[in-house]
Amino acid sequence: MNNKTAFLTTIFPADENYISEYFSTLAKQTYKNFDIILVNDGFQYLDKITRKFPNLVIYELESAGSIAKNRQLMISHAWNANYQFAIFGDCDDYFSDNRVEVTIAKLKLNDVVFNQVIPFGQGIDKAEDYFGGRLSEGEVISADDILNKNVLGFSNTGINLNCLEDFTIDFPNDLVAVDWYFFSLLLGRGKTACYTKHCQTFYRQYTENTIGFKTIDSERLRYILKVKLIHFTTLLRNDLRYNKCLENIKLLEEFLLVNESSYLKQVNQITNPLWWELIDLTEFKNENYK
Repeated sequence: MNNKTAFLTTIFPADENYISEYFSTLAKQTYKNFDIILVNDGFQYLDKITRKFPNLVIYELESAGSIAKNRQLMISHAWNANYQFAIFGDCDDYFSDNRVEVTIAKLKLNDVVFNQVIPFGQGIDKAEDYFGGRLSEGEVISADDILNKNVLGFSNTGINLNCLEDFTIDFPNDLVAVDWYFFSLLLGRGKTACYTKHCQTFYRQYTENTIGFKTIDSERLRYILKVKLIHFTTLLRNDLRYNKCLENIKLLEEFLLVNESSYLKQVNQITNPLWWELIDLTEFKNENYK
């Protein structure tokens, strides 16, 4: 291992065009001195990809058996291999050519760096920054900023691996929002994350996307509530601040038994909703709710 930077991903059975586009964007990076740490979760054509992009240094790891454990494996591998920086990128997305360069430069001064997200694909008519005006260049966020929603995904972030000193990398199997959990733990230990618009992740929207930016219907609302219950219950083992979050989700579940329709109408009016974002009951405006 001569390079100090690892680009981390898991790869799974997906459209080969998506995968090829992913590796193509890595091959075009302005900064070339990085390795790709890849957990292979059932993709059968990796040899074809490596032949197509011979200049990319790819280290393949066998799947650990679940989404959460695969993420745990790739991060642990980067830490144990003594890389200095780790950059995350999902295999069905692609990136601006300067993403590695910009992220490394900013990681020299920050614990975590996260960049602009541009959704594209199904249901997207115009390419634009999904975070919109909610984040400004150089803005620094802490754990409280991602208590009930997330902006730190495993496709738009990078970390200085010094953050993992005395940090136990252990992701329970039932986690869905593994990225949110990981960064909640990091920021909960006093680390901070800095936002930049100077590089981009192009975030593919299609049927298999775990969360994406879709309209919230009844089924999707229940899914988000389930994910948040798991998230807060797991985090509560390490940080009591999540007790209130867990209580609020349980209250919301009860409230929705008779108020779901009006709640859905309002939650879908959020401008630029962030990952897993809902409306807190204290903010909800409904003439039938006092």
